[in-house]
Amino acid sequence: AVFSFECINFVLPMYEEHADKSTFATVFAGTLGVIVLLFVIFGAVNYACYGAETKTQVTLNLPRDAAMGQVLPFIFAMCCLLNIPLFLFPASITVEAKVLSSQMSTQARMWCKNGVRSALVLICTLVSIVGASQVRAMIAFIGAFCCVPI
Repeated sequence: AVFSFECINFVLPMYEEHADKSTFATVFAGTLGVIVLLFVIFGAVNYACYGAETKTQVTLNLPRDAAMGQVLPFIFAMCCLLNIPLFLFPASITVEAKVLSSQMSTQARMWCKNGVRSALVLICTLVSIVGASQVRAMIAFIGAFCCVPI
C-alpha cells in the first residue's frame, strides 16, 4: 500500500499544469479518494474469492495452468515497465531545463527532449542491470543519497 502513493513527486508538476489552480485540491483529493476506493474494492473482491489463503501478491493466487494465471503477471510486468518514463518525468523536466536551449526550433527541441528522456531511461536501466546482484546495497545507497525511502 505504501508503494501505491510513492508518486508524491508528481504533485507539483500536476499543480503547475492544472488550468484552474483553485480547483486543484478538490480534483486531487477526489482522484486520491477514487484510487483508494478502487484499492479497497480490489482487495475485498480478491479476499472474497480466495479467502484466508489470499497471498500478498494477488497474481500468485491465480491458477498457474490457466491462461489468466500466465497472462496477467505478464501484463502487470509490462504496465510496470511502461510506467518508468512517467516516474522519471519530474527528473527529466529538471534536466531538460538545464540542458536544452530555449533558442532551439520547436521540432529540434522536441527531439532533444525525447533524447534526454530516452537517455535517462537507459541510464536507469544500466544502473539496474549493473546493480542487480547488489539490490540491497543499491537501495540503501539510493535512499541515503536521495533522502527517500524506497
